[in-house]
Amino acid sequence: MIRGLFAAILLTVALCCQSWSAPCALIQIPTADVIDKNQCYIDTAITPNSGDGGFLSDCVFESCFGVKDGFECGFDFATDSVGEGVFFLKQHIRKHSKWTAAFGINGIGLQDISLNPYIMFSSDTEPVRAHIGVDYIEDECRVMLGVERAVSDRFTLIADWISGADGAWSAGFNYTFGREDEWGLMAGVIKSRSDDDSYLYINIGRSFQF
Repeated sequence: MIRGLFAAILLTVALCCQSWSAPCALIQIPTADVIDKNQCYIDTAITPNSGDGGFLSDCVFESCFGVKDGFECGFDFATDSVGEGVFFLKQHIRKHSKWTAAFGINGIGLQDISLNPYIMFSSDTEPVRAHIGVDYIEDECRVMLGVERAVSDRFTLIADWISGADGAWSAGFNYTFGREDEWGLMAGVIKSRSDDDSYLYINIGRSFQF
């Protein structure tokens, strides 16, 4: 029932909004970017070779909304055995000509609240952008690093790294397409340190203005 309701919400947003463009994260880590007011981004992320439940065992439906200038919030729903939905939010705390800082909270669950606060700093430079931050999850403070290298207006190489025993690194690309670059494709490989396995990551989404 919950999955059907969430799918209906996604369909309603897709039919009622105009297209726009704004991803605000790399493969594993958030950036300090926040989507503009009255914009939203809907996407689906899958890691098809992780878990034992088949191709969609680890599929996450994600939504993000620009509520006001410098503030976004959203809702993620996973199709794993738990079927947990979580809210998240992110707020700019400082915006400079060369860098931006943001504070966010993940893990505001419908059934279980496991808060994951973080602070991110992102450079506003071209063609290379750097991201550095820290988060706190399960009694562990972790360092997050990321880098982007724009190859063209639509194609960007990306990589990120998270510290800790359960951390990982990833590398891949982000590609935007469509008449107004309203579609986005992010794909790459995640290398986990906890089990030393590698996972394919695929994310496709569409942005809107409402």
